[in-house]
Parts: sequence; structure tokens; C-alpha cells
Amino acid sequence: GMITPPALHFVRDHGCCPKLDWDTHRFSISGLVDKPIEMTMDELAAMTRVRFPCTVTCAGNRRKEQNMTKQTVGFNWGAAGTSCSIWTGVRLRDLLLKAGVKDGSAGAKYVCFEGA
Repeated sequence: GMITPPALHFVRDHGCCPKLDWDTHRFSISGLVDKPIEMTMDELAAMTRVRFPCTVTCAGNRRKEQNMTKQTVGFNWGAAGTSCSIWTGVRLRDLLLKAGVKDGSAGAKYVCFEGA
């Protein structure tokens, strides 16, 4: 079918993956929100989850061909950096609404992720 088997799904990260402890890890949402929040993983897992097919494509797809025109930095994927899987989780939108995210007229235009 259209779903990429886990063993063939491409993995792309831009740094090391932190080793987090479920019981002690917390995350926060702050900035241009009405009520900054801090949540545990259990609190996140208790929220409404959605499930849908999701296609992920690396921005460096076809870099091999790009490099023939002008040299770039990164792995030469060819056309291989695309996979489709079933994503399950809490929508970022729901988390932002829970924190009372302000709209663009208040200056909120981007979400910035900072990690461990």
C-alpha cells in the first residue's frame, strides 16, 4: 500500500536525539500566550489524540541533481527521502490553544522549538 514499512522509513534529524525520562520530563509553552503552561508526559498523553496518514519529505530530496548545478551541503538523497506513515498524537494546535496563543495581530507569527 501507500504506507512505508517502519524498516524502510527514512529517519532525518539535525542533531543527537536526547534520552528523556517519561516520569521526569516536562515541556513548556510560553511567549505570546495568555496562560503559559508546563506539562508532564502523562498530561500530554491524556489529551485527545488524532491519527492520520502523513507523508514526510526531506527538504534535501533530489540534492544529487541540485549538486550537479550548484554544490550544496548534505546527504545526496536522490529521490529517496520520502516516507508515509500513520501519525498518532496530540495536535500542536490543541496545545497552543490550551495555552491561549495570541494571533498574528498581537505579533504571534511563528512557533520556536527549543530542546534538551
